Amino acid sequence: MLFTHSWTLLTELPVPLAVRVTTLRMVADLLGLTSKGTLRDAKGRAGAGTVIPTR
Repeated sequence: MLFTHSWTLLTELPVPLAVRVTTLRMVADLLGLTSKGTLRDAKGRAGAGTVIPTR
């Protein structure tokens, strides 16, 4: 449930930047995510690269 509500905060609600940053940090700590910095997709669009560990 925590992940679902976090996703809503990040994608659907107009929240301040500080709330988005804190939410991203919380999710990263929960899931063990690591950042790969800025990457580009197949269409050349820039975005945040993230690695999700598999178990």
